[in-house]
Formats: sequence, C-alpha cells, structure tokens
Amino acid sequence: MRKCLLSLVLLSSVCCWSAQQAERPSAQPQPSPAKARPSSAASQGPPSKEQVAKLLELLQVRRNVESMFMETKEQVMNEAEQELRRRVPEPSVAQIARLHGMINNEFDRLSAGELVESIIPVYQRHFTKGDIDAIVAFYSSPVGQKMQREQQSMMRESMQAAGSRQQQKMEAILQKIQDQMDQVIQDESPKQDDPPKKPDNP
Repeated sequence: MRKCLLSLVLLSSVCCWSAQQAERPSAQPQPSPAKARPSSAASQGPPSKEQVAKLLELLQVRRNVESMFMETKEQVMNEAEQELRRRVPEPSVAQIARLHGMINNEFDRLSAGELVESIIPVYQRHFTKGDIDAIVAFYSSPVGQKMQREQQSMMRESMQAAGSRQQQKMEAILQKIQDQMDQVIQDESPKQDDPPKKPDNP
C-alpha cells in the first residue's frame, strides 16, 4: 500500500500545479506606473468570486482534479487488490467486489467542486482584479490555449518521470521509520537475558 501513499501525495499537488500555471503570466512585462495610473484604483482591488471562478474554469482546474481523482482511484484499487491477494491467495469474487465498493464509496466522498470553491479565497488574497484580468487575457490567447491543451499531458509525463525516483525515496523513508520504530521497541523492552536483580542486604 506504500504506492497508494505516494499517489495521494502526488494528487495533493494538482491544485498547486494550477496555481503555478496561473502565476506564470505575471512574469510578463508590466505597464509603467504612468500608464497604469488611470485604472489603478479599480484594478488593485481584490477580484470577485465570479472573476476567480472564470479563471479556474479557464484553467480547467475542476476537470484536471476529476481526472486525477479517477487515475488515483484506479491505482489505489489495484494496490488494494494486490494487498488483498497477498493476504488471501484466492479471494472470492464477493470479497474483491466488496473491496472495490469500499474504495469507490470513499472516493465518491471527494468533490472537485468543493475543492475549487475552497481555493477561490486563496486567489482572492494573492491576486488583484488587474492580475486576474491579465491572467485571463493570457490564457485566452493562442499561447495560453496551447498551454492548456498540453498541461495535462505535461503533468502526467512529469509525474511519470519523477514518480519512480520519488517512490524509491518514499520506500526508503518508510523503511527507515520502520527500522527506527523497531529499535525503539527493542530498546524499551525488558531484556529477558538479564539476571534478576538481588535485593540489597539490610
């Protein structure tokens, strides 16, 4: 089940990826203060919820999260079934179906919509109305649309490229923790080989 842990860790980075994509256009040259002055009062205020929702829709955050939920569920299901077969060499069809049902029920509790709603305030704290307008303009451009088309494939390929190495590191970390835990238990357990302590003579 250790691979499942790695999958969930990678899943938690989906929104961070989208946020990083949103921040990229800010590296573009900004208008000089003199040109920005006429609309600065309006553009420097916090963006509305509708503005941020439009940006997240343009970034296809919800679709990407739903896609990652499905991919992670499939991997968790495969790992869980392997674990079941390790414990029960010949599981029945009913046992496998029950396992799949439990996993489906747990993943059904995850809501991409709730996740998107929860990150809207984060964008409102870190971006102004002018920032959001500029980002939306970028992702509405041909280059921005291309980035959107390629983003999911790039993210999947990036995870595949880093996954093997990160999995090895995670395995090593978990093994080290297990070894240290065994050592703590051994150190704290009474040593059976020690002779009983003799009472002091009065």
